[in-house]
Amino acid sequence: MPVGKTKCIVVQMPTSKYHILCWKIGGAEPFFTEKGYEGFGYIVGVVLGPNVAVLTERVGGNARYSMEKAGYYADDLEVGWRYVLTHYDRIPEECVIVVTLDKRKRWIVKVEEEVIA
Repeated sequence: MPVGKTKCIVVQMPTSKYHILCWKIGGAEPFFTEKGYEGFGYIVGVVLGPNVAVLTERVGGNARYSMEKAGYYADDLEVGWRYVLTHYDRIPEECVIVVTLDKRKRWIVKVEEEVIA
């Protein structure tokens, strides 16, 4: 099964920080094309840190559902993971996704490309 390049992503909020290694897998094999799932891939994210988890969801899929399957319940991480699922191909290989709440309690997502040591 083809696996894309590893992306090292940090989802950061003023009170929390999550390091995630991500890969895009599947969707390019003849099997998927024959079954009518061409381009239907998945994104795997390994959350590093004290609460290690593996998040797996289809491209553009449901972030909350995949997090609940992994036993994670964090609104800020959900917003960052949703961004990864939706914009994976546009995200640099190393970046920080900054997630904040504005005064109206709306989530703001900003991607900052940087080298993560």
